[in-house]
Amino acid sequence: MFKNLHYRLGERLLGLGSISKRLLVLITDYLILTFCFWASLSIRMNSLYLPTIETNLLILCGPAIAMPIFYLLGLYRSLIAYSNYSTQLTIMVAVSTYTLLWFIIVLSAGVVEKPYDFLIINWLLTSFSIGGIRYFARWLLRIKAPTFSNVVIYGAGSSGVQLNAAMKNSPEVKVVAFLDDNPKLQGLYIEDLKIQKPSSLSRLIERKEVSE
Repeated sequence: MFKNLHYRLGERLLGLGSISKRLLVLITDYLILTFCFWASLSIRMNSLYLPTIETNLLILCGPAIAMPIFYLLGLYRSLIAYSNYSTQLTIMVAVSTYTLLWFIIVLSAGVVEKPYDFLIINWLLTSFSIGGIRYFARWLLRIKAPTFSNVVIYGAGSSGVQLNAAMKNSPEVKVVAFLDDNPKLQGLYIEDLKIQKPSSLSRLIERKEVSE
């Protein structure tokens, strides 16, 4: 079931528009920054930190400082699929700048007394998390899917369903549609595959590069 999950996930990411990709990165960064701040406090205090209303607001507003810095340093303009050493260096500079500003705010607010170790913990967690998620995304986007042939199954009955189930375990073929003469079945779906008219075969060959 999970054999080609990373290929499919990579294809989904590649299929997103530029605005959707950027929005996904922004949301991911926001969640990571919020979690890293909370995790840093928990590690610093050797217990799960339960925020008060004031500190909760402080934690949730943290990304409001980091994300403009990330934007100004170009983290949201670079292509994740081509991230390299210079990208990682930019992340380190961005996180260092954010951590320093956030350290000043935390010190002023008195959330943590003498928060020097908190500063180091937060810097390490944020650097590894922000950099790690980008390298994970790059890995997904740069993976080449295995070579396979697109095929259609003629007949949407029980034998066709069984054949589709068997082909799912094969890395050499990918079922893209069902063909059936029965008008009552045409337009319905078996899992996510549409049952189409046999006359649709020529269109499928052209659009889906069907070989069998």
